[in-house]
Amino acid sequence: MQKSLHLDPNKCTACLQCEMACAWEKHRSFTIAKSRIKVFSFHHEGRFVPYTCTQCDEAWCLI
Repeated sequence: MQKSLHLDPNKCTACLQCEMACAWEKHRSFTIAKSRIKVFSFHHEGRFVPYTCTQCDEAWCLI
C-alpha cells in the first residue's frame, strides 16, 4: 500500500511544527536541522511550501 502525506501549501504559515514533530519522532530532539520535513519560503510570493523526503520505512507522518 502506498502511503501519502496530504499537505496544503496554501494553509502553511511556516510555524515549523511539522519539522519539530519529525525531529522529535526520529531523534527525540526538537532540533529542526534533524528533521526530514523542510519548509521552503518563497518570500517574494508570500507563501511557504512543506516538503517531505518519504524515506522512512515506518513513517509516522504518512497515512
